[in-house]
Amino acid sequence: MVEQINLYAQQFIAQHPGSFLARPGGWTPVSAAEMRTFWGLVLHMGLVKKPSARLYWSGDVLYQTPLYSTAMTSPRFEAIRKCLHYAGNAVCPHRGDPAYDRLYNIRPVINHFGAKFVEAYVPGREVGVDESLIAFKGRLIFRQYVPSKRARYGMKLYKLCESTLGYTYKFRVYEGRDSRIEPPECPPTLGVSGKLMWDLMYPLLDKGYHLYVDNFILALPCSSPLPPDPRPPVGPCRKVSAASLPSPSRYLSPGLGPVPLPVKTCCWSDIRTRGMSLY
Repeated sequence: MVEQINLYAQQFIAQHPGSFLARPGGWTPVSAAEMRTFWGLVLHMGLVKKPSARLYWSGDVLYQTPLYSTAMTSPRFEAIRKCLHYAGNAVCPHRGDPAYDRLYNIRPVINHFGAKFVEAYVPGREVGVDESLIAFKGRLIFRQYVPSKRARYGMKLYKLCESTLGYTYKFRVYEGRDSRIEPPECPPTLGVSGKLMWDLMYPLLDKGYHLYVDNFILALPCSSPLPPDPRPPVGPCRKVSAASLPSPSRYLSPGLGPVPLPVKTCCWSDIRTRGMSLY
């Protein structure tokens, strides 16, 4: 991160000689210790919220927070934030390239935290896959509109979480229908959403975990196979007729042929009639 930030700062100054970073003393190379201080201030801003970033360095008695001015000056904080960079622009694949990645600029960060989430915790038996929305109203080709979510507009994530603590064990960013996702041993008939779920659950297959999903993933009739695990998923189903229920033998075990897994359904009523399917 430090290397890429310093490299991008040099490139930015060369392309914009009139910017504030190009002035004498406008930019000095960052260090690992300074970046830790920077991220510490960013995390603290989530706890102490103010209308704008400049107010954290304000001397006004209503907004004064001595921690920020003691740790770093406001111009230095803004300079580092301006030059945040995680991947080199020179080797970025262009659109149309088979290796093109819409998240290339932040892919190292996503991969780092994704690996750390898996290493830090072993989830309990009950896990669930669901979609989450990170609020974002800027320009983004894969920005989603989900009216049922609180944010409504933003970036959609698929997350595999544990039921006891709500811990996020794995996550994937939804990059659009045309995104290239090829999880290991994934059936070719699955769509983008199915491949995302397969990729999230793959490390936990055949380990005794119980998967719970929503009716978007566990839609009946389901034209795509779910992971051939002895404990298939549980979740609410959409309103269907008995004739449209899937065949019990559609789950295939490699080398053994069809494995009969009956589909059990139940329904109940509170405000409206609801259904639950257990494969």
